[in-house]
Amino acid sequence: MAKADKGLDKELALDLLEQIPVGVMVLGSNGEVVWANPMLCSMVGMSPGDLKGLDPTAAKPGYIKELLSARQLVTIPSVEGSPERSLMCSSKSLNGAYEGACKVNFYMDASATVKIESVVGDLQQKVNELELTDQLTGLLNYRSLVRGLELMISCSRRYDNVLSVVSIEVTNLDELDKQFGDGSADKVIVATSQTLRDQLRWADMIGRVSVQGFFLVLPETTQANAAKLIEKLSSQLTTLDIEGNKAISDAVQISYGTAQWEKRDDIGTLLKRARESMTAVSDK
Repeated sequence: MAKADKGLDKELALDLLEQIPVGVMVLGSNGEVVWANPMLCSMVGMSPGDLKGLDPTAAKPGYIKELLSARQLVTIPSVEGSPERSLMCSSKSLNGAYEGACKVNFYMDASATVKIESVVGDLQQKVNELELTDQLTGLLNYRSLVRGLELMISCSRRYDNVLSVVSIEVTNLDELDKQFGDGSADKVIVATSQTLRDQLRWADMIGRVSVQGFFLVLPETTQANAAKLIEKLSSQLTTLDIEGNKAISDAVQISYGTAQWEKRDDIGTLLKRARESMTAVSDK
């Protein structure tokens, strides 16, 4: 039985390297490019002649230095209309097996994978934002408002700081949609949220906690001062600018309530007391 050959013909091996759909770069003892296959040249937008002889100290543009240093992921910028590429690199030392060649780098086009990871990252960020904010108004949602209120109550309990909350509800959203058309309620909620934002201090917290309801968290504020804020807000909210439609503004009905934190309060009891104190206020 004939013995199998231990190696490939040199010309066949070179032809295979030139044909494979993987970028290949052979580096010399000083890190200079000795040889690069056509696939790598295509990936980086350079000819074999331009690549040959380049070394890490003189290589331009900058991404070529990263290519030669065998960074795990190299970004090749868009050149003359070609798309941006992300190349995944692996490196193999030749251990002096071949004269004039010390290392070989292999490059896989990972652009699709990197793009997918980017899209997934963007989606995850959007999910995180949706978990913390109300989609319609951009305000904190109930979950994130409670997290912030927990910290403020801890500070009040530790340092005996005063803290109040205000509950606000637009009580006739369904009627507004019926009277002025679908979407009118959403416009009222957006206009209300903007007015509340404009009237609060930087240290205050505001969240949309239900379809029609908002909570304001007011550190260093007594219940008496919170009541004064309600008077101010009620005046502002009776003149909402809803796309210039005064009829909608005049029809809006809002109720308010307030409570000051007491040492026996947890989050639930504090917010419950604010809700239970709600009364309608009208300056119309």
